[in-house]
Amino acid sequence: MLTDPAVPVILALVVLGLSAVGMLVQRSPARTTLACVALFLVGVAHGNADLQEDDSGVPFVESEIIGRVLEMPELSAGGDTILRIDVDGRVYRLKVRRSMAGSDDRILALRHGDQVRVWARTGLPAPYANPSADRPARSLRSAGIHRVGTVKSARLVERMATGETGLLRQVDFARARFRTGLDRICDGDADPRGLLGAMLLGDRAGLLPDTVDRLRSAGLVHLIAVSGLHVGLILLLALGALNRLPLPIGFRFLGAPLMLAGVVLLMGTTASILRAAAMALIAGWGNRFGRSAGPVNIMAAAALLLVTLEPSSIHNAGFRLSFAATAGILLLYRPLRRLLPLPAFPGAPLAISIAAYLGTAPWTAALFGTVAPVSLLSNLCSAPLCGVILLSGYPAMFLSAAGLPTLGSGTVALAGCRWLIRLAELAPGSVQQVPAPTVVVITGLLALIPLLARPRSATCRSFLLLALAMAMTCLHLGKLPPVLRGGVLEVTVPDVGQGQAVLVRSGTGAVLVDAGGSRSATFDVGARVVAPQLSRIGIRRLDVLAISHEHLDHAAGAGAILKRFEVGHLWIPPGTASRAAIRPLVELARQRHVPVVLAAQGTVHRGEGWTLSSLHPGNGLEHLSVNDRSLVLHFRTECGAVLLPGDLERAGEQVLLEAVSDPGSLDADLLLAGHHGAANSSSLPFLAAVSPRIVLISAGRGNRFGHPDPGTEDRFLSSPATVASTHRDGLLSWRRDRSGWTLTGYTTGESAGRPARR
Repeated sequence: MLTDPAVPVILALVVLGLSAVGMLVQRSPARTTLACVALFLVGVAHGNADLQEDDSGVPFVESEIIGRVLEMPELSAGGDTILRIDVDGRVYRLKVRRSMAGSDDRILALRHGDQVRVWARTGLPAPYANPSADRPARSLRSAGIHRVGTVKSARLVERMATGETGLLRQVDFARARFRTGLDRICDGDADPRGLLGAMLLGDRAGLLPDTVDRLRSAGLVHLIAVSGLHVGLILLLALGALNRLPLPIGFRFLGAPLMLAGVVLLMGTTASILRAAAMALIAGWGNRFGRSAGPVNIMAAAALLLVTLEPSSIHNAGFRLSFAATAGILLLYRPLRRLLPLPAFPGAPLAISIAAYLGTAPWTAALFGTVAPVSLLSNLCSAPLCGVILLSGYPAMFLSAAGLPTLGSGTVALAGCRWLIRLAELAPGSVQQVPAPTVVVITGLLALIPLLARPRSATCRSFLLLALAMAMTCLHLGKLPPVLRGGVLEVTVPDVGQGQAVLVRSGTGAVLVDAGGSRSATFDVGARVVAPQLSRIGIRRLDVLAISHEHLDHAAGAGAILKRFEVGHLWIPPGTASRAAIRPLVELARQRHVPVVLAAQGTVHRGEGWTLSSLHPGNGLEHLSVNDRSLVLHFRTECGAVLLPGDLERAGEQVLLEAVSDPGSLDADLLLAGHHGAANSSSLPFLAAVSPRIVLISAGRGNRFGHPDPGTEDRFLSSPATVASTHRDGLLSWRRDRSGWTLTGYTTGESAGRPARR
């Protein structure tokens, strides 16, 4: 948001607009709020229109681009550098891969206004073709980013010209000094360094993924966003200092807004800080003009102002959650405080925590498919720690940046960060996966919250509280777990991009084979794609979570599944427990008391009317590749059978064909194509042994590997089978009962592939 180089001019216009709004907004009259809501909806319409372009993604291509640096690059926890540049009015966010020692210093030396030439692979990710799917292109555009990309090496970034001296360039130099100050304070300790950078400067790239995951599991991830707590603290300090200085009234009048503008420039234009700054300025300047505004009207005016400046921000998750939490506190704090028979502490903080949770829970469920009831308690403990970190961290950062002793404030800030991380560790896996709520549930909750703020009578309040409790119960429980009786077999293959995840169900049992994944530390396919699809179906428990092999596109998303669902057994291939991708899963399974099974050939798990068998690998196959040592799983019911060969290729297929004593044991109604339909998989002897009626392929649209291979697809099409692929049809669903079978693809909503022949 607000990534245009003319930010100072925009901020000046914002200040003028805020003064006008502060004069006009009155306390009480409903027409003011209604007018703001109406104009806000106009902004929503403009935001929708603004996001139509590129909403379905842009193919990634390698090319040379020339642009100007928007802000000082940021070093991520993994060693990569995040660079944002403006290319003909479009914002590109590029990840420069870590290269030789010292070579990245050239990138970190870039400042606002520098002209650079970059050779990068850029585009926009396409949406996953699943029900209620993430739309990454829309999320990026709502954050003001038009393209993302990767740069293989810092050597592919060339500074062509130095930017002109200006306010934003000086802000970059100040940020560089503050970052150096934080480095001195933390002295190489990555965990507190990432937290302090995020909480004091808004630098989130330096956060360790494990730290973010622990905070998210404890419902504390919002603490790493610069928000109203920071703005309120700075405004309080600014007003206190200005009132004690012998300054003319004009300086006092403009001092706080100018200081807030400096905070916005220094810490970034995120949704939460813009919301807090706008509300503070509207309230402060409204009081200056004798126009005391109600808090709800102030919030509505702030939302109106920000949506007017950037209409697409309405689709930004941070924007929605920031205003939802504020609205919940403003509307529900007093009613909840009256209901809680507790003293001021902990009654007041608990009422604030509950109010914020009630305001944000519908949106977190709708946007991410999760709720975190544990945050009701964890926030009570974290609030004092945040105050300690901010009150000690800012002085420590300023003193250290100036080369002065921190007078113990740095030690206090570091201790606060460590205690905050420790607090997050006390509630592991507390995020609850829920299906996306229906429109009725969300509408009901959004209607009940303002009604509860001013009930007409005690009876009305009791009725509204009961309705709110029922709606929140529906939100947290979602669907009942599905039951498929009579041997009905159902296979669901969601679109996970270039990867694989397969859900097989029968009776009350459910087996998930692989969970997708990628190398990205910021986008967990398991949490953002696979888990919401399981919740949408109503899955709460998995009898078996099986990982076919150690490659990230199969294993990286499994951690989120272990954390968010009850899992009966974790199956892994023999000899992989110590591998980099599998070892964390084994440790997590042991923490959650999930038995880990080395699923060698002959391993069997029996459920209600179904059997899961491991056909491969056997012993003495160390000479085979990782792909050819994939688990080959056979799921059978009285209605049919499914064969899941992981990334098995021809060498592994030949070993499997030689190892099975009964050729008929490979027979299956449905075959998931090995290795995403690669050229070296699904050989003719293997297909003849399986003789599938349906072949499903899990592959990403436009993937750089060329999966599925045209020759492999021709082999499938020449057999008497229906062929469907996630890269064409999106999520695939196959259901088989005694009367027959049906196969549908999400993108078409009808039969995928071509009719099967028998």
